[in-house]
Amino acid sequence: RFARSITVLAGGTAVGSALAALASPLLTRLYAPAEFGVLAVFNSLLLLGLVVSSACYHQAIPLPASDREAADLLAVSLALVAALSMLAVGLVWLAGPLLAARTGVPALTVYLWWLPPGLALSGGYQALKFWAIRRQQFSRIGRIAVFQGTAKVVLQVALFPLRALGLLLGHLAGQSAGSVSPSALAK
Repeated sequence: RFARSITVLAGGTAVGSALAALASPLLTRLYAPAEFGVLAVFNSLLLLGLVVSSACYHQAIPLPASDREAADLLAVSLALVAALSMLAVGLVWLAGPLLAARTGVPALTVYLWWLPPGLALSGGYQALKFWAIRRQQFSRIGRIAVFQGTAKVVLQVALFPLRALGLLLGHLAGQSAGSVSPSALAK
């Protein structure tokens, strides 16, 4: 059963990643290299924020013996993600242009306002995913991984007229899909 669960989880992740990889020739024709640069720097900042967003409490969710303790860890994790997301609003407001200049991508200034919601949604997804791992809902996580890859590609193509913003929003939607519907992972 464990091997089957891991296979389902890995398979869903592989299919979601394969969809993104298969779409890359199309995306590189639609978007300019500079737009991919904006996405890369933005994603680096997002991933850095995600590392500290819940103080890694989400990783402990599967460990407690009781569901009550695990639910408390989930609540703490989500509260920390919310707090960091609110803090990120202040940081973007106070230091957004400086941060964009320091990264060498001044065009990033406009897109930094998407960092707080990105942190909230992606951090929420991480916490809910670990709750689903605790509940051994591996097939659900696998299905969501496929949905994430699909959402990312479809939105990046559909939002092409928005240029770098379309690339960024598609990426955020794909990365955080599963957190926007509490029933997606929370059952």
